[in-house]
Amino acid sequence: MKIEKISSDNFKKIFNQSDFIYNTVDFNIINNEKCDQLDFLLIHDNKRQIGLIGGHQDGVLKSPFSAPFSCFSVNNNNMRFEYISKALQLLDEYALSQELREINFVLPPYFYDENLISRIALCLNDNGYSSGMSVNHHLYTADLKKYDNGEIGKDIRYKVRTAIKHDLVFKLADNEEELSLAFEVIEINKKSKNRLLSMTFEQVQEMRKIIGIDFLLIYKDEKPLASAVIYNHNPVISQVIYWGALPDTSQYYPMNFLVYNILKYYAGRNTSIVDLGISMIGDELHTSLINFKDSIGAKASVKLSFSKNLLK
Repeated sequence: MKIEKISSDNFKKIFNQSDFIYNTVDFNIINNEKCDQLDFLLIHDNKRQIGLIGGHQDGVLKSPFSAPFSCFSVNNNNMRFEYISKALQLLDEYALSQELREINFVLPPYFYDENLISRIALCLNDNGYSSGMSVNHHLYTADLKKYDNGEIGKDIRYKVRTAIKHDLVFKLADNEEELSLAFEVIEINKKSKNRLLSMTFEQVQEMRKIIGIDFLLIYKDEKPLASAVIYNHNPVISQVIYWGALPDTSQYYPMNFLVYNILKYYAGRNTSIVDLGISMIGDELHTSLINFKDSIGAKASVKLSFSKNLLK
């Protein structure tokens, strides 16, 4: 096998499909100003093709360099372990030739492709990478029936009923004003918690050129209380990028009402999983967020990160 840099056009031709946007050429080109150099790498022989999109940042090769996760692209999801390991060895050599000191990976949660992600994780572990773990949560839309059949916990049932009693309304934003309003709710929510948004509204709008994005709103008396911004990666999995409620609205339980309607909306589209993302503050567990996600029936999973110091 050998490794070579190829053009973005060639990478797109070889790996023209991905189960998530972060592995695509278009996504990484939109974000290329966030790295010092953007590489499209092909590791291959006559039969096997393994691709990686990575960015150089401060002497480190990162995949992803500006996304929640990424991984190798392959022409066979049952890629044998020895070929993934060989790809990692060649990647080490390439990184050193570029005078990079470290390589970092953040893999998707397993439910995106358990078979391939497991193979990559095991090979990273076997090739001298140190690992870290984050807790990630997701919803199964099939759990909507638990709401409809009264099988959810009393606390959730009470909160959803209270929201309905207060005449909360769910709406899919369908015009520029509503899209902006949904994002404004997110901005206010984050500001109230002294947290920064990683993207501006204009940057999210730019993403709409390459991926379907839903902006969801919860209203009371025609005023917004909560919202969500959700990427539709593929027909099976959607991902919450941002969500939140306005301060001083918790008495109406807008987030519980939002979750219920997310389940209804995506179940109606035959989406199976809604990825809620990680629940971490830096390297520490975000206990209150974990407790909220647990309370709404979300399932926990592990998201793995790997790093290797090439100078040791």
